[in-house]
Amino acid sequence: MALSTLTSTAAADVATDVASSTDSATCAVTAAAAAAATTAAATTAADAATTTDAASGQNLQTFTGDVGGSLPPAVTTGERGFVVAGETGDSFLNLSAAIQRSCSIQHNACADAVNSGTGGAGVTVGDCDTQNTQCTAA
Repeated sequence: MALSTLTSTAAADVATDVASSTDSATCAVTAAAAAAATTAAATTAADAATTTDAASGQNLQTFTGDVGGSLPPAVTTGERGFVVAGETGDSFLNLSAAIQRSCSIQHNACADAVNSGTGGAGVTVGDCDTQNTQCTAA
């Protein structure tokens, strides 16, 4: 059973126990506390999953689109935050900035391929722009 499920179940049990033995004002406060505990547990579980992936050296860039013929560079942990493959000397303190840079590199490679005629038949820079939006949202 996941951490968030256990915490949610425990919080619900506490709220039910308190509800049977106190007035409605206390129940409302307890229910709000149980909801907050559930949200905190879910956030902690998600953060732990990201931390585990990052600690394993796994590629944290999950986007796999390749319009124009190139994938976004890998994003992994570095000595100081996150590193984008191929970027020498640059590191990013937060994952979203590193993902955004990875997507930008892919966008530039896509646009370069389109402009040089090697991006594939019918591929436009607009297609690269759309892919960049999808990449940063992934």
